Amino acid sequence: MHNSPEDVTAFFQQSGYAACPRSQTGTASELLLFESTFVGIGLFLAPAAEVALQKSADFQVAIADARAQHPRGRLKDWYLIFVLPEVQLEDGPGIQDMINDTHVCRKIVLEQNDRPLSEVLSEMPFFRLTRPSATATSAVPDAVAELSRPGLPVNLLVDLAKRSPREIIKRTLRSKYKSGGGRDET
Repeated sequence: MHNSPEDVTAFFQQSGYAACPRSQTGTASELLLFESTFVGIGLFLAPAAEVALQKSADFQVAIADARAQHPRGRLKDWYLIFVLPEVQLEDGPGIQDMINDTHVCRKIVLEQNDRPLSEVLSEMPFFRLTRPSATATSAVPDAVAELSRPGLPVNLLVDLAKRSPREIIKRTLRSKYKSGGGRDET
């Protein structure tokens, strides 16, 4: 994946996001916009931190416009993502001020640092929710069946049924659960 708008758009579309129409004029034309059912994203591939800082205010206006224009846009969380080639120590205070300003939306700064762009974009929290791994299983073990297995101490089962985590921790630390044993009253 290269750092082109087309590659970024393809990455988002493969992840279930729709590309939103971009502004055709001014600074906002450089902002890529995407949305899913729960989140809206403005993404800028910044050549340097100072460029991101200079354009941040214009991009916030573009996000505010997108939020107002898109169906259900006001109901979504919106993020302004800046992908930087690298972050220098002297960029820190300016970037921190930009991130702390959550007036229009949340901001995230990702450092590419010679990594593939797809790897960098995969770090965003909303991709972890929408891109399950191939090995993930949807089968959830049946809690009753798991707890009914032979060998679990009766007093542990009673404490689990009571939903008393403090007792479970306290008794575990005191080694009060004996495999297959009866109820220990202490």
